[in-house]
Amino acid sequence: MGFVYLEHALIVRGADALRVHDNMIAECGNCVELTGAGQTTIVSDNLMGAGPDGVTLLAENHEGLLVTGNNFFPRGRSLVELTACNRCSVSSNRFQGFYPGMMRLLNGCKENLI
Repeated sequence: MGFVYLEHALIVRGADALRVHDNMIAECGNCVELTGAGQTTIVSDNLMGAGPDGVTLLAENHEGLLVTGNNFFPRGRSLVELTACNRCSVSSNRFQGFYPGMMRLLNGCKENLI
């Protein structure tokens, strides 16, 4: 799918075994927001870049999130932002950014592989 120029491209609350795969999500306020508790989610092989004040991938309270094979391009305040996420893996991605803080781990993230 393609999502362009939206305030919030994809919002999923309380995801269980979600797969976000092979999308183009660009120039949105926030690209992918995984809020609430979630587990075993995969975000893979996407082209993503948020708007100037947004977050490209935001995950809150997730267990076992896998973020792999994505191309994160610059513009947003951060590319990947994990809040209270545990046992997650962020690997084999391409990060491009203009600002410090391309990846942020907030509020007690534990046992993550970056």
